[in-house]
Amino acid sequence: MKNKIPGILISVITAVSAAFISRAVPLGSVTIAIICGIILTAAGITSRPYFASGVSFAEKKILSLSIILMGVNLDFANLADLGVSLIIIIISAILLTISSAIVLGKIMKMDSDLALLIGVGNAVCGSSAIAAVQGVIKAEDDKVGISIAIINFLGTVGIFLLPALISFLPFFEGGDGAILIGNTLQAIGQVFAAGFSIDESTGQLASVVKMGRILMILPVVLIISFFRKENSQKMQRRGVKIPSYILGFIACSALNTLGLLDEKTVSLLSQMSKWLLVTAMAAVGMKITLSRIASQGRKALIMASMVFLFQITYSTMIISLIS
Repeated sequence: MKNKIPGILISVITAVSAAFISRAVPLGSVTIAIICGIILTAAGITSRPYFASGVSFAEKKILSLSIILMGVNLDFANLADLGVSLIIIIISAILLTISSAIVLGKIMKMDSDLALLIGVGNAVCGSSAIAAVQGVIKAEDDKVGISIAIINFLGTVGIFLLPALISFLPFFEGGDGAILIGNTLQAIGQVFAAGFSIDESTGQLASVVKMGRILMILPVVLIISFFRKENSQKMQRRGVKIPSYILGFIACSALNTLGLLDEKTVSLLSQMSKWLLVTAMAAVGMKITLSRIASQGRKALIMASMVFLFQITYSTMIISLIS
């Protein structure tokens, strides 16, 4: 374990620095941590051999632990509060958003893993969903970093875009705008910012819809895990095995759903999960080279923007029909 300390330590320091920077730069600490990691590697600091073991540990083990602890935020009893119409809106938008990313990725001849990560990040809950799916598909670090950076950038744009759009849509009434915000923006913080910028009731309803999307992270990861492993002859012989971090995620979700965790414990574990995720993403950034970002980033941004616009368009249409 001694040889891992330098890499873990620099990942933690980078994560803390990213958290402070995020107070002044509206990109989110996860994205900033990735960018800081890339800069450190480009400068030749974290590319030194004695950092390698600890950075790999942070990238894999700390990331897995952060995903497990994410489960404490999910109470599946909340699904009952959404109602059938909202559940239909959420599930259909998730399926079509991921599908559109896969199709566009093929049309644009993009890497299939990168296209899937962008689709999942847009459809479900941004960085957390990308991190969870990465463990299933074993995507390379540069693809994880690119997808998270792009998704968070688009979400930041959406904070300003969606309230403006809602004000220009004459057929949106009551809580329709809140549903649109909650069903399209990628991170819960972005939903809060956009929703409460309109009014308190919009912010509250948008948050409920967003939580409904976050609850879908588990079935989405399990479905992707099933299909990816079914396509492998080796895994067909062994049968489908659920990743251990997903089992931990389910266990934490179950504890919260059954009311076995008090509010203080949930808050503490949730904060731990966030810090662990930022630390893991700093390590992911340290494994990304600028040349690989240059080769894939532009096309990925164009594709992700198209998926986001499709997601907004579809959500607008189905909300006007169902709600």
